[in-house]
Amino acid sequence: MEESQTELKHLLSGKTVDELCGVMKELTGHFSCEFAIRSYLDESPDWALRQLKSWVRDKDSHVRRLVSEGTRPRLPWAPRLKMFQEDPSGGIDLLDRLYFDKELYVRRSVANHLNDIAKDHPDLAVSTAEGWLLRRDTAPVRWVVRHALRSLVKDGHVGALRLLGYGAPRVKQVTLKLSPKRLSFGDPLSLDVSFVSTMRQSLMVDFALHRRLANDRLAAKVFKLKSVELQAGERWSVNKRLPIRPISTRRYYDGEHRIELIVNGKSVATESFRLTGAEKARR
Repeated sequence: MEESQTELKHLLSGKTVDELCGVMKELTGHFSCEFAIRSYLDESPDWALRQLKSWVRDKDSHVRRLVSEGTRPRLPWAPRLKMFQEDPSGGIDLLDRLYFDKELYVRRSVANHLNDIAKDHPDLAVSTAEGWLLRRDTAPVRWVVRHALRSLVKDGHVGALRLLGYGAPRVKQVTLKLSPKRLSFGDPLSLDVSFVSTMRQSLMVDFALHRRLANDRLAAKVFKLKSVELQAGERWSVNKRLPIRPISTRRYYDGEHRIELIVNGKSVATESFRLTGAEKARR
């Protein structure tokens, strides 16, 4: 990627703004112009947005994708577009013209763009997705919405879950059992979960590990269990083994930790366990 971007910079050097626009449009099928266009979005946002709006109906899917991908606030491996991160309305205006594109290649970029927005403006992302479904409730658009809201779903955002059909959970006889209650570092923790649905409903079942930090505060990490469709009176149960062992992205400390059972974004049960030997293992 770095080599192709160097070559692209050479091709763009010495061009006027209007010439640059034409060159990027022609080259975007061969180079990743979403990186190159970002500097012009920072320097001349009004000009750049006018150009991008004129491309949303271009016959070339690479050009249409550039409209979405080039304006992503949090495009991986690229500097963030702070203007779009603080106020994503300009980007949403473009996405509103692309979310129903005939090419999955373009729609995937739209979904990733809205997922970027969701990290800074979750409620706005949900309302935008809801508007798309109200205007065009089709299988391709439903896919875009699910993919766009994936981070919010993982975080248990109630609005995102509701939009995807996961309303307030109606469950009873909820049990969450942890074994062992005193866990040696390196051993797995066993979770036994069960509950009864009081109505026909779609349920997304997650659990959060509230891990003790060095300052004795707790930090939550959400794990997916399962999405299920249950009838009234139907019992659902599962056993999950959670490894508690050394991992590069997660440091454990001795003491009390907590497991929280979450259904459709709502906490329905919590249990604690005590971890020993984590600090000794690092010595």
